[in-house]
Amino acid sequence: MHNRKGFTLVELLVAAALFATVVVVAVNIFILTLRKPLLQIDNQHLQEEIVYAFELLEYQLSQAKIDYAYYSSITNPLTELHYLVDGAQMKLFLTGGQIIVEEVASGVQYPLTTTAGGDVAIDDLVMYVYPTTDPTDPAAGINYQEAVVVYMSGHSVNDTSTTFAA
Repeated sequence: MHNRKGFTLVELLVAAALFATVVVVAVNIFILTLRKPLLQIDNQHLQEEIVYAFELLEYQLSQAKIDYAYYSSITNPLTELHYLVDGAQMKLFLTGGQIIVEEVASGVQYPLTTTAGGDVAIDDLVMYVYPTTDPTDPAAGINYQEAVVVYMSGHSVNDTSTTFAA
């Protein structure tokens, strides 16, 4: 009978290889479980920025009247919207991934959305104005409520595969 103490070199190498495999798999699973909540947080942040942009648009347009005098005829969809706020002519448009409001008389522009430090880039902005003619024109005998429907699409600056449309 042969009395053997310890392990052979082959047994130690097999055990080390199995241990290394288990550790690599465990670390990968751990990293994946950490990454998923981060993606959810990024998506939630993207949605919050979109909601914020729509709230700013809603506020800006709720204080305004469509500048029907600027348009000879409104043909939907519009990529620039001209409107009046307290008699001042304003223009809303998209440039460089940002929605910009411009006070036409002074030329002063300010962004409603921003990509500088922001997480959202707007790719497309179109607006539909209803009615397409002045709704308070006494000559036409009509008095309708103005409505602007806004369509916006874009993507996350951090992850361009994350897109949105609203």
